[in-house]
Amino acid sequence: MSDINLLDPRAIDDPHGYFREFRDEGPIQWSDRHRAWIVMGHPELNAAFRDSRLSTERMSGFRERLSGPRAEALSMAIDLLDGWMLFHEPPEHTRLRGPLARSFTPRSVNALEDRVQQIVDDLLNNMAASSGGDLVELLTHPLPAAVIAELFGVPIDERDWLADWSEKFGVVVFGAVGRDDYDEVAR
Repeated sequence: MSDINLLDPRAIDDPHGYFREFRDEGPIQWSDRHRAWIVMGHPELNAAFRDSRLSTERMSGFRERLSGPRAEALSMAIDLLDGWMLFHEPPEHTRLRGPLARSFTPRSVNALEDRVQQIVDDLLNNMAASSGGDLVELLTHPLPAAVIAELFGVPIDERDWLADWSEKFGVVVFGAVGRDDYDEVAR
């Protein structure tokens, strides 16, 4: 069996079929491409989340492996990621999460309901006006970014730039090869 590639078009177009092939070989597999363990079984993933030997704090490991022409851009990306709560364990995770907690209270989230509905309606109207299209590209991809931008008060005129930058930064984070976005994201 070939190496798991989370960026393979088959993994995106038919994730159940793609990962079924790998799950038959076992629920936990090493990916050389991503230099990571891929956990595909629910019981195994549940156990991994509760295992104190595993950690989300892994920026130092990435920094140690930097080399080549993209090392400077990747180093800047790692510096940025090192400030994200996603890549930390308590108590640092808890400290970083604190300022965001007010934005995610039931009251503040409920207050966004009408605005989220308007965003969905606008996206659907744009899709209908363009005679349809890919649901992921035109609705499910831009929706979370638009809601997050709304939640944090990102001005409307900066949202396209933010969405574009986020997509390019995702390329850096998930390690797509053959893309030239590294230097642009670093700027």
